[in-house]
Amino acid sequence: MSEVLELAKKGDLQAIATLLNRSLNAKGIKVKPVRQDKTLKILLEGRQTPDQSSLSRYVTQGLQQIGIIDDRLELYGKCSSESSCAWIQVFQAGPSGFTAITPNAPDNAATGPEATAHQPSTPAEASDAATSGNTPTPQAISEQAIVEPDHNTENCDPEALTELAKAGNLGAIETFVKQVLSDWENLEIFVELNETTLKIIIQTKQFLDGPAFCGHLGEKLEAIASENITAVEFHKRKSDKGMAFMMKQATIWHGASPGTSQPEARPTQASNNTDPEAVSQARPIANAAAPSTASTPQPMGEQAAIESNRNTDSPNIEALTELAKTGNLGAIETFVKQALSDWENLEIFVELNETTLKIIIQTKQFLDGPAFCGHLGEKLEAIASENITAVEFHKRKSDKGMAFMMKQATIWHGSSPAASQPEPRSTEQPNQPAPEPAATQLRPNGQSSAMASGYREAAPQAEANSSEKPKVDPARVIAAIIILIAFSVGILWLLPRFMRRFGLFGWFALLFAIAPIVRFYKFWQPMINLVLTGK
Repeated sequence: MSEVLELAKKGDLQAIATLLNRSLNAKGIKVKPVRQDKTLKILLEGRQTPDQSSLSRYVTQGLQQIGIIDDRLELYGKCSSESSCAWIQVFQAGPSGFTAITPNAPDNAATGPEATAHQPSTPAEASDAATSGNTPTPQAISEQAIVEPDHNTENCDPEALTELAKAGNLGAIETFVKQVLSDWENLEIFVELNETTLKIIIQTKQFLDGPAFCGHLGEKLEAIASENITAVEFHKRKSDKGMAFMMKQATIWHGASPGTSQPEARPTQASNNTDPEAVSQARPIANAAAPSTASTPQPMGEQAAIESNRNTDSPNIEALTELAKTGNLGAIETFVKQALSDWENLEIFVELNETTLKIIIQTKQFLDGPAFCGHLGEKLEAIASENITAVEFHKRKSDKGMAFMMKQATIWHGSSPAASQPEPRSTEQPNQPAPEPAATQLRPNGQSSAMASGYREAAPQAEANSSEKPKVDPARVIAAIIILIAFSVGILWLLPRFMRRFGLFGWFALLFAIAPIVRFYKFWQPMINLVLTGK
């Protein structure tokens, strides 16, 4: 990188093309520079006509950072499907930087870089040199500021910074991330834009709370989500030579209507917002399609800041249910939140592996496994489909704690799930409150109402996980006390005679006989429980 920068400062056309193409190629724009009589001519060619204002500002500030030695700069914007340039911007170099001397001169298109292709450093050669190293690598923010225009709070207002970041400008993205992480200290940040996926590498030796950190940063990054930045990856490493591991991967752009992907923290934006101005400021330099969001599993607690989400205030419950049936994690998340609204102090994580929905409940409080899974399982039948055929309920106490499976069940049995249920179920009233999370939902055989109404179990080991303790029979306790007293009297009567007969050797024999009983007390515990409870 430093060698290319030094060559660019000396006016090397291939180096200049490499630096500019490093970020512009991701947006479908190719840079072809040529030089003629101390005039640097740069052709910006894209699948659509490049935006004159943003690209002119970007290139001039970038070349000013490099320290270009040419007296004159001419920028040409051209659509690849057109034969002539759509716009021309001319700048004159001066002590304070580049000054525009002609805002637009399309009639001079014939004098552009294509007309000077006979020069030794042709646009084609410069483009080949630039695209040969087209795969971008993570660049430190401090280094990236040399390649791209430096945008900070001193020379760029927040709205302009956000719009520039939406266009995929790494310099603006860098400043945006720095502002978001201003409360964290001792962080080195590296950013990279691979097509439409923004990769952020955090280099630090301090501990980072992954869910909280990624949730906070992911929520802020939604402000710059666009067709140029559709997904984000959060990585962390301890040093330059250390291996980076991915903390989280998420989709932050969901197409032309991001109003459905706003978190609950922003209730002012409606979930069905389709206003083009409120949706995005579409940049003509980007044409990347938004990827599907159903293939990336995300924990629900953090996903509310990053993934598609509809809050509990959404009036259209039917639309939410239909969206959840398609496998949309944001809709599933909201659906589960509504189903568990009666429980407190729960952190919920969801993941969709193929057609199996995995729900992890993180809490330190006691959960009645059968009642909890029965209630939630019954609710989940409403979103059962070919996209969600089975469900697993897991529980853990903390982020680092091991999760154990409480129950695994199948909730979809074909095209008509109602046909597979042995017992008819009464129609649920729309205004009926959610069932109380209590053991009264259990039937005498220990199954929940959902289990008895067709919620087929696939893992009976959940019954063993139930913490229900057997009741002690008072009659058995009295009998055990009588037996213990009789046994003690017998020992007290036998012990003196045993000692007189065997002497000191008898003591050792007695200890040798008692030691295994004391040591293997767990072996006798089931027998004691059997005596006291009959189970």
